[in-house]
Amino acid sequence: MRSLAIPAYTTPKNYTINSITMPTLSSPTDVLIRVSAASINPVDTKVAAGSFSFMHTATFPYAIGHDCSGTIVAVGDEVTEFVTGDEVFTMLPVTRGGAASEYAVSDASRLVKKPPSLSHIQAAAIPMATLTSTQALDRGNALLEGGLEGKTIFIPAGLSGTGSAAILLARNVFKVGKIITTVSTNKLPLVAQYLGEGTVDQVIDYQEKDVVKEVGQGVVDLYYDTAATCMAHLGIMKKGGAVVSITSMCRGETMDKLMPAPWLIKKFLDLAYGFNSWRVGRWGCKWDVLLTVLDTADLERITRWTEEGKYMPVVGKTVKLSNGDEVRMGCDAVYQGKGGVGKFVIEID
Repeated sequence: MRSLAIPAYTTPKNYTINSITMPTLSSPTDVLIRVSAASINPVDTKVAAGSFSFMHTATFPYAIGHDCSGTIVAVGDEVTEFVTGDEVFTMLPVTRGGAASEYAVSDASRLVKKPPSLSHIQAAAIPMATLTSTQALDRGNALLEGGLEGKTIFIPAGLSGTGSAAILLARNVFKVGKIITTVSTNKLPLVAQYLGEGTVDQVIDYQEKDVVKEVGQGVVDLYYDTAATCMAHLGIMKKGGAVVSITSMCRGETMDKLMPAPWLIKKFLDLAYGFNSWRVGRWGCKWDVLLTVLDTADLERITRWTEEGKYMPVVGKTVKLSNGDEVRMGCDAVYQGKGGVGKFVIEID
């Protein structure tokens, strides 16, 4: 089958569309999916570049991608909740991958049925980015006294996959009072276009403006750190506020749940987490780091929000798997973290 697969660790500029062996059911709870669309996340390109090889060694050829939407074509003997022909979407486990391929295998417990109101492209854009932002906002909602409703939230990189998801969810689901975000100069006109007029209360050009001066001292209740910028902006936080980061080092035990980590790595993670917690605590705020986990109950909540008109993922660019040049350029934009808007989706043609 055709797949965005690599023979060794490499960056997106060297990606090619290759022919690899079609996956098969290896467990009675597995399902085989004919993939219609897959989205690429920053972590996908980092795994492919070998950034996590000290904890998990990939098997080559390594098929890239974790988020996909498609149609079930085969089910294991113990699968009862899904049948051949069901349209589903999922986030494949970090250790398996293979979303950007003609076929992918997933455990049935990781699947959610795609509603007719969502296209495969839209469904493929949901899992990792929207799950991450949902879980981060849930965490912030729990950390803040009285929850998020009516509060002020700062979300940097507002047109990234996670940033755009968080802004839409914060406004339409969590009912925050004020949303502040940052974008680059050339993306200023795109905020209203992709997120809706009036969705964001304050947009700051981080390339031209001093973010702390623009926001002001002691203004923000929740800082959702999507861009590794929170430590430079702690002055904007209110006492009693919270910082939830998806770009900082988590606790060792948290990483261990995702993929087994050596003792020394876990110790280092704990020290880094403790140091950052102390830094944030000096400003009278709570600190937490989120490592996204697949929770189908969360995916079902997100699906319900899409059907209620409260949320739809921002898809900035869609390309065909057969167009290798476009695939490479799109993946490189994700890897570099520059130039893209929302999610990058590959349609399996």
